[in-house]
Amino acid sequence: MPTLLLMRGARFARRIRLPDGEVRIGRWAGNEIVLPSPVVSKVHAVLKCQGAFATVKDARSTNGSFVNGARIDTAPLLDGDRLRLGDMELMFCGRDDPTAELVPSRALPTPGEAAATDLAVLEVRKEKPSTARPPPRNRAQPVAEGIAFTLPMRGREVSALITYEALALHFGVYAIGEDGYSRAVDVYEANTLAIHVAATCRYQQSAQEPVVLRARNF
Repeated sequence: MPTLLLMRGARFARRIRLPDGEVRIGRWAGNEIVLPSPVVSKVHAVLKCQGAFATVKDARSTNGSFVNGARIDTAPLLDGDRLRLGDMELMFCGRDDPTAELVPSRALPTPGEAAATDLAVLEVRKEKPSTARPPPRNRAQPVAEGIAFTLPMRGREVSALITYEALALHFGVYAIGEDGYSRAVDVYEANTLAIHVAATCRYQQSAQEPVVLRARNF
C-alpha cells in the first residue's frame, strides 16, 4: 500500500496510506484528502491506486497539478515523485507505512461502468468495458494508464507497465473503443520480447519499481 507525505519544507507534516481505489484531493471538506489552501481547487486532483500502480489526474483545477515540476493532465506516480497542487507539496512513496493514517477511498468502477463524477471532477477516463476478456495467464492486463505486466528479474517478478502512449507511438495500437483494451493486450503479447528488453533496460537505469515504460524509453 503506497504512502503519500504532505510536506512542510524539507519535513513531512502528515503521512497518508493509500488503499486501492480513487482518492480525491482538494480544499472541499468532502474530499478524502483535504488541503486547506485558498489556491487549491475544491476538487483539485484524483489519485487512483491499483496494486503496485498509482496515477494522478488533474480535475481541471484552476492552478494545475504538477509532478516533479512538470504540469500534467494524467501521469503515473513512482516512488519519490513530488506532487504540487496549488501551494501544497506532497511526496509519493511506493512503500507501505503501517503507522500512517489510512484514508478512505472510493472503489474503482466495475468493468463497463464510467467513474462517477463529483463537483469539479468533470472529465473521467472511460474504464475497461464489461466485454473485456479475463486477464491472460501472463497477467498482462489494462490498469491505470497502460498495460501492466510482470518482468522476470533475477529470480523474482517485478511489476511493470507500458503506457498507452508508448503502445500507440511504437506499435500502432490505441486503447479506444469497446475492444481497445483487448487490442492493447494483444499487441503487448505479440511484442513481449521487445517490451521486456526495453523494461529491463529501464529497470537497470533507474532501479525503480514499478517499471514504467513511456514512449521515450524505446
